[in-house]
Amino acid sequence: MAYPQIQYDPGTGLVTLPFTFPPVENAGVDENGADEYDAIRMDSVTSTGLVQIVVERVDNFRTLKMTNVPIEDIPLWAAFMAYAVQGFPFNYFPDASDAATVFLCILEDTSWTPKWNMRLLRQFTMKLRLAAVGQDAGVDVTTGGAAIPPVTLEVIASSAGDFSVPHGLGSVPTAVIPVSTSPGLIRLQDPGWDATNVYLNASAAGLTAVIYLFQ
Repeated sequence: MAYPQIQYDPGTGLVTLPFTFPPVENAGVDENGADEYDAIRMDSVTSTGLVQIVVERVDNFRTLKMTNVPIEDIPLWAAFMAYAVQGFPFNYFPDASDAATVFLCILEDTSWTPKWNMRLLRQFTMKLRLAAVGQDAGVDVTTGGAAIPPVTLEVIASSAGDFSVPHGLGSVPTAVIPVSTSPGLIRLQDPGWDATNVYLNASAAGLTAVIYLFQ
């Protein structure tokens, strides 16, 4: 049975937080970090039914269910949580005896609420955002990796039906996602864009939308 540990530096030197008992009901294969995936993506359906999906990134999370935390360990966990809930990074070792397998993490939770389990034991859960394996992967902890932000374009439909607007990129976008900002529907035609324009279809005149242009 693997006993994890956490290491962090609150500014006064490296602190090691061992797990007296391991978490229970872990999802996925801990050694590979394959627990919970959450895709940040935008979906759009054109006027002819073509589905377009743009994925910015896939976040990897791990939820630790700590059901058997000795009451004497709570001050150690409280000190760590006071640090981690602020979004500061820490190292998570699924097995304290395997120093080569380490995940650079931040705590996804913004609060910590330990509860009574039984006499001399407390329980809580913690959700980790796994940023990278190892310490030299060059991953931005707060974003999970670099992503080129889309260019936004606000549009107003001059009439119902098909219309077009210039996007001003000077090149062909890799993807275009319209998001309606008023009651009604503005969607892409098929094809929906070229090097100059975005081609849209509105269910009524006067509708508004924000167009996300990916390069």
